[in-house]
Amino acid sequence: MALCTLSRNPESSVVGSDAVQPRLERVEATGEVETNFKVLPSNSMGGYGQYYGGSLYQLGLTSRNEEGIDRCALGKAVEIAEAYHKNVQGSPFCKNKLYGESSFPKKVLAQSARCFSLDALREPAASRERQLLLNLFFGWENSEQSEEDTLRRHTLTLLLHVIQQYNRAGFKPPIGETDKYLVRPPYYYDVLWPEHKSTLSYELPPALNACHGFWKQFCVHQYLTQGLEHLLTAVLETVAREASGMDAESVSEALSGHDFKSKLRSIFGENARPDTVLKQLKISAMPSDSACRLARETLGAGNKLNEERILDFADGTAQGNAAVAVAIVAVLFAKWRTGSDRFSQYIYDNAGPNLCAPLVLSSMDEWLKPQLTWQVALAHLIERFVLQQHDRVMYEKGKLESCWFHWVDGKIVKDQDYSPGFRASRHWNCVMIMTDLGLLRVDNNGGISITSEGRGALSRLLKDHGAT
Repeated sequence: MALCTLSRNPESSVVGSDAVQPRLERVEATGEVETNFKVLPSNSMGGYGQYYGGSLYQLGLTSRNEEGIDRCALGKAVEIAEAYHKNVQGSPFCKNKLYGESSFPKKVLAQSARCFSLDALREPAASRERQLLLNLFFGWENSEQSEEDTLRRHTLTLLLHVIQQYNRAGFKPPIGETDKYLVRPPYYYDVLWPEHKSTLSYELPPALNACHGFWKQFCVHQYLTQGLEHLLTAVLETVAREASGMDAESVSEALSGHDFKSKLRSIFGENARPDTVLKQLKISAMPSDSACRLARETLGAGNKLNEERILDFADGTAQGNAAVAVAIVAVLFAKWRTGSDRFSQYIYDNAGPNLCAPLVLSSMDEWLKPQLTWQVALAHLIERFVLQQHDRVMYEKGKLESCWFHWVDGKIVKDQDYSPGFRASRHWNCVMIMTDLGLLRVDNNGGISITSEGRGALSRLLKDHGAT
C-alpha cells in the first residue's frame, strides 16, 4: 500500500513513507521492488499496530480472542474486506501471489499501483467500498447507535456544515490549517474566520449542541495547554542561563522582571498586577456564572484580548512567553472559572489526576487579592502546573530519560528545548477521509470545498436520527 501510494504520488501522506522512499529510489537501478522490510521499524505490525488496530476495534470491525489476537468481525467488516478484495484481485500482484515473495518486478508495481494506492478509494471501481464506509462512519444502516457512534457522526456532520458555511461565504479553508479555520473559530468563538476578512457569525444546527459543547471544551484545554506550555518554555529558557540550574524561587523572580511587565502592559494597556489584569477583564470579585457567560461574549473573536490574539504577542523570550502565559490563563479565568456547563463538569469528573481547566482556574482565586505580586503568582503556577506536573507525568510513564529538565540539589537544570504547540484534533484526517469518500474536495491550491455528494449527505445527516 505504501509503495504503491508513494510511487503514484511522492507527496502523499502515508504511514511508512520514511522507510519506503529509499526502496523506491533503488527500483530504477535494480528493477526489483523490495518488500521484506518493516514499514515502521518501531512497530512489528506497522501502521496497524501503531495506529489503526485500536480504531478498527472501536469501529467494531475487529474482535479479539482470549489470547488478544485480532480477528475480522462478522458482518460489515467482512463486507468491506470483500469489497476491497474485489478491487485488487485482478492486479498482477494478487494474481501472481507476489505477496508471498520478498520482492517483485518493477513492472508489477506500475501495473498494480493504481488499485493498491490510498487514492484508489476515489476511483469509480471503489463505489461499493465507499458506500460501506459511509454507512459505517455515519451509522446509516445501524439502528443501535452508542453515544460514541452518535458523537462520531455528529462531529463529521459538524465539520461538513462548517465547510459548507465557509464556502457560502466565498472562502475555501486551506487544508494545511484545518484547526485554525475549522476548529477554534466555529467551536470556541462561534464564528467563521475567513482569511483577510472580518468574522462571520456561525449558526450551529441545534441537534449538534452536545457535540459542539465537547469540542468547545477541547478548545478551552487547547488554550490552557498553550498557556502552561508557554510558561514551561519560559522556565526552560531561564534556567538554561545557569549551567548549575536555578531554584524555583529564583526562576519566578527572573521571569517577573521589566520585560515581563512591559509585555503585559502592551497586552492590557497598563502596568498590571494580577488583580488589575482581572479588572481589565471586568473581574473584580469571584465571577458568577452570568459573569463568565458575559466574558465569553465580550472576549470573543472580535476582542483584542481573546486567547487567539494574545498568542500573537509571544516573542520567544522567557519573560515575553511568561507574560503571554499569564494573559491567556487570566482570560480563561474570566470566561470559565465558575461558568461551568455539563461538558466542563464531565471533563472535571473524569479527569482524575490529570490537569483540567477547573483545577487550574480554581487555583487562581488568589489573583483577586490586591497584595498579590507577579513573583508569587508565577511561583504558584510554576510549582504546581509546570514542575509538579512534569515530574508526575514523567514517573507515571516510566520514562525518566524523557524529560525537559531534572533536579540537582534543589535546582532545576534544563535537559532539552520545548516549543508550545496545539494538539492535533484529527480534523485534517477527517477532511482527508471525507475527500476519499467524495464528500469534500481539495483543489490544487489546497482549498477545501464541499461536493454535491457532500451537500446531499449533510442534508440527510441533519434530518436523520433526530439531527434536526
